This record gives sequence, structure tokens and C-alpha cells, in this order.
Amino acid sequence: SGVYPGNSNWTNGSVFQVWREVKGNVARAMFYMDIRFEGGIHGVSGAAEPDLRLTNDTSLITQTGSNAAVAYMGKLSTLLQWHLDDPVNDTERLRNDLIQTYQGNRNPFIDHPEWVGCIYQGVCN
Repeated sequence: SGVYPGNSNWTNGSVFQVWREVKGNVARAMFYMDIRFEGGIHGVSGAAEPDLRLTNDTSLITQTGSNAAVAYMGKLSTLLQWHLDDPVNDTERLRNDLIQTYQGNRNPFIDHPEWVGCIYQGVCN
């Protein structure tokens, strides 16, 4: 936790805020988790993976220690606003490039920020 508002992460038990300068980064990471983790069994490790979903229904977002089949995370409307307020920058692009060298995958919402509106709001340009 930290002092909010300001340049600290902050939580009150039901919501969290992150530094202004990284709100878009956090939103795009969560968009990626939403499309990447669709449940089922991991093809390499054989481990069960949850189906991670973003939602505006805060009653679905819970803290749990279990690996639930479906896990709701993040308030979608807030993350959409964070994405708009903090556009992709060169530092985030560089991190995406570096992650690709180690993991072999990229966050498509960094490469194509316009896909956020298409996937989550049905606004495709």
C-alpha cells in the first residue's frame, strides 16, 4: 500500500490504484492475461490453467487462494480508461521486445493498442 493520491500503489481492500505513469501498462498486461488464460491444461507443463476474465461486475472479483476454473479480475471499465489515459510508450515497447527474446511471445495490446477497443468495446477501425 502507499499514500494515495500520489506516486504510490494503493489499496483499500476492495480497489487498487497504481502509479499514474504505469496505469496503461497494467491495463494492457491484464488484457493480455484475459485473452491468454482461457482455462484448460497447459500444453507443455500439463498444469491446469484458470480462465481469467475481466468484468465490470465487482461482486465476481474475489480474492482466493485456490486455482479456480474461472477467475474474475480487474474492473474492465477502469482498465479501459487506464489504457486510454496512459498510451503505449517506448519503454513499454522495449519491455515487450525483451520479453519476446526470453518467452517467445508478445503482448498484442502493446503492438496494436487499437485492438483493445475492438475486442472489449466492439469498436474496430
